Amino acid sequence: MTPAAALTKEVRALLPTCAAILAALFSASGAPDFLRVRLVLLVLTVGSITLGGLAFGHEYTHRTLTLLLAQPIDRRRTCAAKFLALVPMVSLICLAAVLAAPGRPLQMFSGRHDETRAILILAPLCAICLAPALSMLCRSALAGVVFTVAIPGLLMLVGNIIATLWFGLALTGPVTAFISAFVWRSVLVVCAVGAIGSWVLFMRLEAIE
Repeated sequence: MTPAAALTKEVRALLPTCAAILAALFSASGAPDFLRVRLVLLVLTVGSITLGGLAFGHEYTHRTLTLLLAQPIDRRRTCAAKFLALVPMVSLICLAAVLAAPGRPLQMFSGRHDETRAILILAPLCAICLAPALSMLCRSALAGVVFTVAIPGLLMLVGNIIATLWFGLALTGPVTAFISAFVWRSVLVVCAVGAIGSWVLFMRLEAIE
């Protein structure tokens, strides 16, 4: 299989899901302003992470892993083809989410929209770096998506507990700042580990069915 054929295969596997996510974002853009941002961020988070899980997980879903690993192709090229299909689609979904949100797109990155900016950055990052690794580790696209969504929430819970124990319940400002910094740094570290893990896991991947 040529590199172009491998890339085409991966694009065809992800394209229906990507099209459905873009359609959902287009539908959410017609919602009232007070609801639109929440719908757009929900679709962005779930959609991009679903794509990340399917990038490697669709081989388990369709039971094509044995055929993939049996191909006389360097695994590095196969892994690169999967990421070359995944990254542009996730980027396209992020762009569509920014354009679908109410107001000027650049306002979503201002200081008054810290949570929105965090989701716009961290959700695609988890989709690209973390979801593929968890899909291979769990040998399931669905499990990879579920655990990828759960990890940032778990880190936020841990940050809340640590901040409350350290600062107490009265100091809301320092608590909020600590939680924000803790989640940002923790997710970045987890994503870095996931990116390395995705490569290592695929290089050592075996079909055990």
